Amino acid sequence: MITPVDQEIVDAGGLVNGRPDPGETIDLITTLRNFGTPAVNVQVTLETTDPYITIIDGITDLGDIASGEAVDNTADPFSFEVAAHAPTGRIVELFLRATFAGGETHSALVLCIGRFDYLVWDPTSDQSSGPVIAATLDRWHYSGTFRKTLPLNELDDYATLWVSCGMYAENVVLQSGDPEGPAIVTYMANGGHVYLEGGDVWAYDPQTGGFDFRPHFGINATVDGTGDLSQVLGVLGEFSEGLDFFYPGENSWVDHLEPTGHGFTLLRNSSPTYYCGIASDAGSYRTVGTSFEFGGLQDDAE
Repeated sequence: MITPVDQEIVDAGGLVNGRPDPGETIDLITTLRNFGTPAVNVQVTLETTDPYITIIDGITDLGDIASGEAVDNTADPFSFEVAAHAPTGRIVELFLRATFAGGETHSALVLCIGRFDYLVWDPTSDQSSGPVIAATLDRWHYSGTFRKTLPLNELDDYATLWVSCGMYAENVVLQSGDPEGPAIVTYMANGGHVYLEGGDVWAYDPQTGGFDFRPHFGINATVDGTGDLSQVLGVLGEFSEGLDFFYPGENSWVDHLEPTGHGFTLLRNSSPTYYCGIASDAGSYRTVGTSFEFGGLQDDAE
């Protein structure tokens, strides 16, 4: 059985980011391993039915491959073109057909055009919100993944980052000396958009050694809060206008928020009235920060 075990995208004529972006011509190098008996005169064909991908050179000859041997097609890479109007975040399936004396095997490769739409990171112990965010984005047909550990060197592969720090006592404090905070800020500086939620992440945590995200999100936290969040409402005149959610979720030490700098009010508690969601548009990146969990919202219609 001839099976792909690694792949490399070569986009020297485009954005040179190791991703197939719209309008680029890509060289694809694959490493294949023979998990069966020796294969003679191996030829591999690349195919796809995706309407945004045009195969330019889809055939490579690999010669004889011994049992257990791994070979690649660096000397004769596959080549394909990504349509200029291809949507970013689209998942593309490519098919490899390896033929050799006496048989053939079929495999599939999955690529993403441009960046994936989202990465959801929830390091909390109860996982009460992150999986809900990921499932919701997936249900809306966005491409991405859920992680319990933040892949620090892969953030630029995603257009948006969704972070759940949780609610006390199941929350996670991102300490000022931890690598995650600076990595997220660098991601934002590179044009990444971030949603960050947590009951203590805005008011309490920065006063006790936690990383201070507030200036990057246009947020000033005024009160550490209590457990009085009951109904989350949109703000008149903003894109959240008309939103109306009950909040039966985790409800401890809900920070009270105010906008500062490039921030603007987005969501508020009904009674007592205070802001629990602030959005910002810094020009090169956009953010939303909340002091509750997305997973705790319940639509008013339910």
